[in-house]
Amino acid sequence: MMRAKWRAFVDEYFRLNMNGTRAYKAVYGVEDDNAAAVNASKLLRNTKIAAEIERRLKEHQLGADEVLFRLAEQATVSIGDFFVYEEGEGDQPQATGIDWKMVRSRGYLVKSVTWTRYGPKLELHDGQAALVHAGRHLQLFTDKLDITFTWKAEIIDLLKSGRITTFQVIEELGSDLARELFESAGIPIVAAGKDPAES
Repeated sequence: MMRAKWRAFVDEYFRLNMNGTRAYKAVYGVEDDNAAAVNASKLLRNTKIAAEIERRLKEHQLGADEVLFRLAEQATVSIGDFFVYEEGEGDQPQATGIDWKMVRSRGYLVKSVTWTRYGPKLELHDGQAALVHAGRHLQLFTDKLDITFTWKAEIIDLLKSGRITTFQVIEELGSDLARELFESAGIPIVAAGKDPAES
């Protein structure tokens, strides 16, 4: 069981963006920053307090499924979902304001609300960026395909197994690229010229 002051310290710790010194000052009424920092550090090493902080962090930690769900919501949400409508001319409903209940319940989809002289302006997170993040996670596309390692490794393997000669590599790649490949693999360089197999 945690002491009431310790629980209050943890509450303040989270309320004050995990600042132990300020939390200690708020709960224990200490004015001196150094004393508060030292005592807060001691409290944060207390096993019961540390366990409570860890429990609260895990409680608010997002799992992979929730992250993907929220990205999917950001990618598919319509800004129209956040407005209140009344019947307008014809069959067209007219937006009359922001649905603040919706903003409170799904506010994580809202990037910002700014007040202009015409009223509040609502901005949602970038749906395309959310699609890109989700697509990367699902490996739907890659930014760059790196095939360098594959062909270089294959040539080195063929050289080391004796299935091709350094001369053949020089003929195929040119002396500069072949020399670079040989040096990176630690293979002795045979001077270009006549193929030793033809001698």
